[in-house]
Amino acid sequence: MLELMKKNQSSWPFREPVSLEDVPDYLSVVREPIDLKTIEKKLSNNEYKDREQFCEDILKIFKNCKLYNQPETVYFKCSNEL
Repeated sequence: MLELMKKNQSSWPFREPVSLEDVPDYLSVVREPIDLKTIEKKLSNNEYKDREQFCEDILKIFKNCKLYNQPETVYFKCSNEL
């Protein structure tokens, strides 16, 4: 599932952690940042106890995106498409 998401053209904003250099106030809005690269690392390190934890992180990507971005932004639209 993760590989399919990464290959999807709408996944580009979620493949890497949000750059705090580009978005310095991100952590003041989003308390638990997550991205596909971090999820992949957690999978490799066997950090997920079960499928539910994995799915929660996937959903958190979209929740964070919608929390920080307005509906008219490309990021918000990508989260809906993905």
